[in-house]
Amino acid sequence: MIYTSRSPPIDVPSVDVHTWFFAPRFARPTDSPSNRLLVDSTRPPSESINQADVFQLSEELGAGLTKIWKQGITPLVPSSPLPLSDPLSASFSKEEEKVTVAIFSPNTTSFALALLACLSSPLGLIATLANSSYNASELKYQLQDARAGVVLVHPSLLPVVEECLGSQGGGAGGGWRERVFILGDSLGGAKVAGYRDFSELRIGGEEGKRLKEGTRPQPDDVAFLCYSSGTTGLSKGVATTHRNLITVMSITSPAWPQMLPGKQSILQPLPAYHIFGLLNLLVCFKLQITQVILKKFTPDDFGSAIERHKIFFSTVVPPMMVLLSQGAISKKYDLSSLKTVMSGAAPLGPELTRKVLKAVPHLKIMQGYGLTETSPTVTITRVDVPESSYGSIGVLLPNVQARLVDDDEKDVPVGKEERGELWIRGTNVMKGYWRRSQATKESITSDGWFKTGDVAILKANGDFYIVDRKKELIKYKGFQVPPAELEAKLLDHPLVADVGVIGVWDEERATEVPRAYVVPAGGLESVKGGKEGRQKIEHELERWLAERVSDSKRLRGGVHLIDIIPKSAAGKILRRQLRDRAAADHKTGKVQIRSKL
Repeated sequence: MIYTSRSPPIDVPSVDVHTWFFAPRFARPTDSPSNRLLVDSTRPPSESINQADVFQLSEELGAGLTKIWKQGITPLVPSSPLPLSDPLSASFSKEEEKVTVAIFSPNTTSFALALLACLSSPLGLIATLANSSYNASELKYQLQDARAGVVLVHPSLLPVVEECLGSQGGGAGGGWRERVFILGDSLGGAKVAGYRDFSELRIGGEEGKRLKEGTRPQPDDVAFLCYSSGTTGLSKGVATTHRNLITVMSITSPAWPQMLPGKQSILQPLPAYHIFGLLNLLVCFKLQITQVILKKFTPDDFGSAIERHKIFFSTVVPPMMVLLSQGAISKKYDLSSLKTVMSGAAPLGPELTRKVLKAVPHLKIMQGYGLTETSPTVTITRVDVPESSYGSIGVLLPNVQARLVDDDEKDVPVGKEERGELWIRGTNVMKGYWRRSQATKESITSDGWFKTGDVAILKANGDFYIVDRKKELIKYKGFQVPPAELEAKLLDHPLVADVGVIGVWDEERATEVPRAYVVPAGGLESVKGGKEGRQKIEHELERWLAERVSDSKRLRGGVHLIDIIPKSAAGKILRRQLRDRAAADHKTGKVQIRSKL
């Protein structure tokens, strides 16, 4: 049983993203070169970047990056050879040997221009976007896996890059410092001794024209590598193509509330390294809508940006909605201009929806669902969603097909009102996992269905609801936390004999948080000191891991010592049994969620 959208299909042009944005044949009738496109929320509107400048700057910066690549460049961190069991993917093996551009920064207007600069190059440069909370080891893993040859970094994150690359050799193009460029809050706004500013790459005039000559990237060429854990395992690069992005922008933008270029503004509070934030940033370029960039979300920065810039529409995640529901933001700031918010990245429940509407009655709340692998959005609710549909992820978007499957090994379908794993097919589905052909094969069927790992129900009215998760992945405030990564780190601790990590729901934060069940070295019976002795070990493991992972991966769900980790005959952790145990622990209050972590 294949489900399709009730809306008619939308024509998706077979071009690259930069051409689609700026070529005259794709221009909107309302285009105006003076229209403001990028605004820093902390700076006066007079310092905004208009449409004409966005185009020129992206072209000139793209020419500078193109010149570096034409001179020859190698990965900053030598790639480890792929295991023989996982050869390069046949579908894009040549691309997987490319050297990429890494962007490591919080939201800034320069970040947005860097994305467009990569897209503007005729060489089809690939940008890999790194989580700005990463520590040096996490960043090094992504730089190595993505074969990054240049890093564009915000000055506040430069120490992480220096720790990551300090031991690396030079390679083609000189020492690594020559391939690290400073990406300030505004273009040319950050000078750091020993490094070049990203703005210094600008090449215009005749040289810029020559560097722009050549064939454009093809629609199925990879544009971005955001990292995802998929349904299981360590983080993997999701190969998102130009066609993927144009598809999703084409099918989602009609569902957004109607906005007038030059008249209304969108707030961008979500990190652009996350696929949700990335897509919203790119959609604004296509719609030519002013977007106000929030460097980092705080309740005060969010509220003051809405009040100061008269924000009409904003994307959000459920933890932000919790803050809105508490009323403090709406009491302190004038939110009257904010008409609609779109929630995504994690489930938004009906009760939280009602609480937000009680605190901000004039607001309209939409919800979308998607994954990094689907670029991301596949379903969306209407702007005027009725209360009976609160909690749903909406209806299928045009050009997207869906199935619900009970047993993926036997391909057993289920019908409406029945639980099944949600499978998605369409030109929004990724090309595959970067340099991970086996993982790609396990996630995408031979006839193109991507297995989301989420269990859903389709109601008779066409609304989808996510009711469970088949995959192991934990989502903390929309950020992916792979249990396998935390388990591997915890097993390095001398007090840990075995460990299983799961996600548990935190009502206060409206998000999942990671919890570790640990078998102590020597067994549970070897722990001395009774309850206090166990708590000492549990708190020590929480503290120890917190020093070695980024903020989103901390064990806010706590640590609980147990005598054995349940496993299958093949040795796979039976996380369902751990989740059942967590539910029982919640009822008895045995394990507390760590509010201060």
